[in-house]
Amino acid sequence: MSLKRYTYRIKPLSKLALSPRDHQGFHLAAGDFKEDQIQKVDGRDIKIIYPFYQYGSYESYQPDKADYYIPGSSIKGALVLGDQKNSAKLMVDDVRIDAKSLELTSLYKLQYMSKDSSIPVELGLFFPNVAVEMLQVERSFTGELFCEADISTYFQTAHKNNMRKLEQLRCKLGKVVNSIVVHQNSKQKVLNLIEQIKKIETNRETQLGSYLLLLGGFKGLALSGLFDITNFDKLDTAVYLDQSTNLPYGLVQITDLKEMV
Repeated sequence: MSLKRYTYRIKPLSKLALSPRDHQGFHLAAGDFKEDQIQKVDGRDIKIIYPFYQYGSYESYQPDKADYYIPGSSIKGALVLGDQKNSAKLMVDDVRIDAKSLELTSLYKLQYMSKDSSIPVELGLFFPNVAVEMLQVERSFTGELFCEADISTYFQTAHKNNMRKLEQLRCKLGKVVNSIVVHQNSKQKVLNLIEQIKKIETNRETQLGSYLLLLGGFKGLALSGLFDITNFDKLDTAVYLDQSTNLPYGLVQITDLKEMV
C-alpha cells in the first residue's frame, strides 16, 4: 500500500520543552554563554540552559543562529505509543520553528508530595538556576506526515489515551488536596490545575477534528503511561506546572488534519 500524505497544524496549549536527552546543557561556568547575554529568569541568575531541539551542534549558546525544530520522532512516538506493528506504517517529518517562538523558562514543580514527608506540599522552583528553552503557548506551525492507513485512527487513539492520562493526574491532585497538607500559598494553584484539567476534559469531547497530544519532558509518571483506574490516586508521580497557563507542560493541539492529493 502506498503512503498517503497529510498536513496538520500543531499549537501548544502549554509551554513545550523538547531537549535532546544526550545534551548536557550550556553552562555559564564553562563559558558556553555570558551573564549579560541573557536576562534573568524569574529574577534568578541562570547558570545552565537546556536548549530546544536544533539541527547541528553548537559549542556555545547562540539562539539567533540555531535552526530549531520539533522532532518528527517525538510526534510519531506520541501517536504509536510503543506499537511497533503500526510504527513502520507511519512517517512524521520534523516541524521547523523560529527562535522567536521560544523563551527561557524556569521549571515549577509541586514538591514534598511523598506521604512520608512532614513538609506541606508546595509549588516551587525546580533547579532555580536552570532555564529551559520552551515553545511558547498559542504559536502555530504546519507539519507533514505520511501513513499507509487513515491517519485519524492514530490521532483518535492517542487523544483518548491522553485524556485518560489527564484524568490520572486530576485524580492524583484531588487526593493530594484532600489527604495531604498543602501549603496555603500553593493550594489554590493545585485547585486551579484541577479546574483547568476539568475544562479540557469537558471541551475536548465536543471539538471534532481537534486532538490532544502530550509531548516533551517534565510530565511526571501520571502523564507518561496508562495505569489501573482504581489506583490513579496512588501514583507516586512528579507534578510540574506551567504557571502561565495553570496546565502541565507539553500539551499540544492538533487541528486541520488534511490528506493531500
